[in-house]
Amino acid sequence: DRTLVHGVIGGWFATINRDYAFYGRDQVLKEFLKLREELLPGSVVTDAVESIREQFLMKFRDSAGEVVDLVIEETCNGDPDLTHLHSYPERLDKITPRKIRDVANKYFKPDGYACAMLIPA
Repeated sequence: DRTLVHGVIGGWFATINRDYAFYGRDQVLKEFLKLREELLPGSVVTDAVESIREQFLMKFRDSAGEVVDLVIEETCNGDPDLTHLHSYPERLDKITPRKIRDVANKYFKPDGYACAMLIPA
């Protein structure tokens, strides 16, 4: 998830094993950092973009409540005219393996993360 307000990118998973939680954390970090070096295959990017586009458009077809949430989120993120929201499908077309690598190099740093574990009481 990413927001314009916080600039946060996150990954998460669930497990019932505390030891595996640390292993899983390290694997998530390894995958994020791998994006800095390796280009994703074009087919992976194309498939992901199409899935994201379909999920976005489904909200307009199927859920007025989710559209309201989108409008509120965009307005809170400094886009009162909803320019960012309306251009989303076209902006998806600009995603390339190289752009993903560039963004990863900008944001993913080996020591620039926070980790939180939620453990049931």
